Amino acid sequence: MNTLNWENVDEIRILRNGGNLFTFDFDNFRYEDAPTVKTVQVVDSHTVDVTFNKSVTTGQLTTTNYALSGGGQGTLPNNPNSAVAQGGNTYRLTWISGHMVDGGDIIITVANVQDGSGEGMGTPASGTDAGGALPVELSTFAIE
Repeated sequence: MNTLNWENVDEIRILRNGGNLFTFDFDNFRYEDAPTVKTVQVVDSHTVDVTFNKSVTTGQLTTTNYALSGGGQGTLPNNPNSAVAQGGNTYRLTWISGHMVDGGDIIITVANVQDGSGEGMGTPASGTDAGGALPVELSTFAIE
């Protein structure tokens, strides 16, 4: 049995049936099995849904694994107060204080989240709801 050392591999050449040479270049190679951020969607002024491309099983409920940024962040803290599974690879992030800047971009960056095989985050590890930030909703308003 031949064993190959895969360190520093830049290119693989495979001889196809018929003698044609097929070259596989690693410069633009992307490992598609890693979990990635599929979508980021603002739900309301304190809530954002993050959907992954596949099931994640480690770190997805840890709030410090999610970082908020973008022009719509306003006074919301960098990390949410909770991360709750919604089903279908979607997790709901909720902040209990602060507010967004209406119409700004909401960017969520994810770190330290893994799938069931222990594969860490791939690219993209962040997503943007462009212009999705919402204003604070008033539940009661009175003029006296």
